[in-house]
Amino acid sequence: MKKSMIFLLITLILITGCSFLDKNNEQKVGSALDKEMGLVSVKLSGGSQAIFKKDNELEAFQNAVNNAKKIEGILDVMKSNYEFDLIFSNGEAQTKSYFLWLDPTRRSGMIMDQEDTHTGYTLKSNDAEKLVEIIKDIKVNLENRNIEGISVSRVGEDMIDIKSPHVKYTQENKIQLQTFVEAITRAKKQNGVVKIGNSDYILDVAFEDQTNSQYMLWLNSERGLIMNNKDTHTLYDLPADVIKDLNSYVK
Repeated sequence: MKKSMIFLLITLILITGCSFLDKNNEQKVGSALDKEMGLVSVKLSGGSQAIFKKDNELEAFQNAVNNAKKIEGILDVMKSNYEFDLIFSNGEAQTKSYFLWLDPTRRSGMIMDQEDTHTGYTLKSNDAEKLVEIIKDIKVNLENRNIEGISVSRVGEDMIDIKSPHVKYTQENKIQLQTFVEAITRAKKQNGVVKIGNSDYILDVAFEDQTNSQYMLWLNSERGLIMNNKDTHTLYDLPADVIKDLNSYVK
């Protein structure tokens, strides 16, 4: 009987101790969100910015942050497709800033406190879905002009033999549009004389103002090059971190 009581006491101590440790180790990205929010400012990477003030919109962002769960291990992520600021209305101007990754096709997302860029937090699927619905009207732009769509055409044996577009992306495909914008805006200029064969693809960027920009694209699994059709003497190397995604988007 005495041994049973001792065993029971040890068990209770262990359970209590583990529970205490779990609570202490539970890290939430939204632990500071106990203040009243006044508005949320959201910026699309390579796009425009929007302000949200409605109660249901503020609640959606607050729930997303508070319900997010820490991702264990080392993170290796691409640039976020959104950034957002939570601006509190408690008498002083206080702001909390986050990076946001959203994939509307998978109803998934991740956030990261901009003051702690080594830790990511996964969003609950219903929270991610609500955020997608709220910010869907923020548009991807290039050179401060809203993009209507991007089409991709294969090039045949010469530049005269350009096929009909086989892939088209619109504002419904923000992740793809953002990747193309990243490729164009972050490409690094090559020095020296340009000598290169026919491109693999032609990118046609259509803007909402009814204008277009065209780019020649050379792409394989290891490297990518791009050239603006208006400046055929200058070639640019694409950033390495977009090569894989571009290959999947142009097929």
